[in-house]
Amino acid sequence: MRVVVDTNVLISAAFRDHLPEDIIMFLVSHPDFEWIATEKIVQEDLDVLKRKKFNLMKSVIQKWEHVVEEVIHIIPDSIFIARHPLAGLSILY
Repeated sequence: MRVVVDTNVLISAAFRDHLPEDIIMFLVSHPDFEWIATEKIVQEDLDVLKRKKFNLMKSVIQKWEHVVEEVIHIIPDSIFIARHPLAGLSILY
């Protein structure tokens, strides 16, 4: 199954080390799931992790940069990802 992880979930995982991180680590450790994103989404994830207002330790940023860069499968920008505003789901077209 292909999965798109919202940037907010990634940031919550970097901050809280509970359910959001558990979800991402479950996704990463189960080959049945493929974490996908466009190059634009990956860049957004990396940029948001580095925002000074979050004041994340360098080691935390590096950990999540590694996860993002090593695990996410890049898909073409031409594939449309629609987010359902109420359910928080992403649909590929």
